[in-house]
Amino acid sequence: MLQTAEVPLIDEEELARAMEALGEERLVPILQTFAATVMDEAWEIASAVSGREPERARRLAHAIKGAACNLCATRLARAAEVLETQNLDADALALLLATARETGDWIARRYPD
Repeated sequence: MLQTAEVPLIDEEELARAMEALGEERLVPILQTFAATVMDEAWEIASAVSGREPERARRLAHAIKGAACNLCATRLARAAEVLETQNLDADALALLLATARETGDWIARRYPD
């Protein structure tokens, strides 16, 4: 199973660079939307896994990985990558769900509405 303890939840240095490049007024609403929807997306992956739809699960994991990468959510991107490329098992899914919740909570605390 993927060890994520050494992977930061958010790459704050990269996020600061993104804020500087795009502007807070553009990036914060994107982060807030991601925080509000990331658990729904993670549950969609869980549904695909439990429904024995591996290709759908991998496609959804790829999408969440890309969004997480773009938003500097490195731990979530890594957890999604495991589901996409290695395992569709219960441990990997539990890691994704926990990391999605933690990421969404971090963003919501850092950038409240």
